Amino acid sequence: MLSIIPLIGLVVVVYNVIAILGGVEWLTSPLVTLTLFSGAELPVRLVDILVVTALLFLFVELLISVRAHTRAVINHSLSMIVLLVCVVEFLLVSWCGTAAFLYLTLIAMVDVMAGFSVSIIAARRDVGVDSDGSLLG
Repeated sequence: MLSIIPLIGLVVVVYNVIAILGGVEWLTSPLVTLTLFSGAELPVRLVDILVVTALLFLFVELLISVRAHTRAVINHSLSMIVLLVCVVEFLLVSWCGTAAFLYLTLIAMVDVMAGFSVSIIAARRDVGVDSDGSLLG
């Protein structure tokens, strides 16, 4: 049952909840600053953690899309809704007009495109469609 929930949508919900409750400052203020071996300092913000989490979830979503089950089709449909919500929020909601939210939107777009592409390829292989589109016997 959990495989039908688009995981990237969870990241988008967490982003919105944090932005509503604490403002964009919670998302953009550094949580910790890491000093690299080169001496450079890398500030780690909550929004950075959300983007990295979305990338990890994208990998999981791609693994889910390999299966040609009804649940995968529902997951792809819900992922499309997540993408549409992201695009609308990016264009119309002030706290979503950030580069980080644009990255989340692009990750959602890759999830939709890759999910449908992988599912179509897997379905063609299962059904046995030739390169010219005719069914194999």
